[in-house]
Amino acid sequence: RRNERSKQASSMATMATRATRLATSFRGAFGGNNSLSSLPFAAEGQNALRSARRTMATDPGAAPKVNAWEAPTDIPSWKEEHIVIAVLAGWSVVIFGASKIFGGGKKEK
Repeated sequence: RRNERSKQASSMATMATRATRLATSFRGAFGGNNSLSSLPFAAEGQNALRSARRTMATDPGAAPKVNAWEAPTDIPSWKEEHIVIAVLAGWSVVIFGASKIFGGGKKEK
């Protein structure tokens, strides 16, 4: 058993060494820098992201948005996704309640 375990350990060490060498060779292929921003096309994408962020940004003077559970009574300050969840939950309650009230169900004979 010890011999099998030592073989497994040495094989795992060999795999780790190979993985390290492979990662180093990839890093070397991009000029020694493993950052994606070092790629030639990355600058164009970063500029597009900056301009998209500027166009989708909220009013700089507006109050910061908060989670719904942090300020449950102040709905205008909620994050948009929390408002969407609350509205969908409300409509589902209304539709389910209306189906139970006005659904008719089975009639007894």
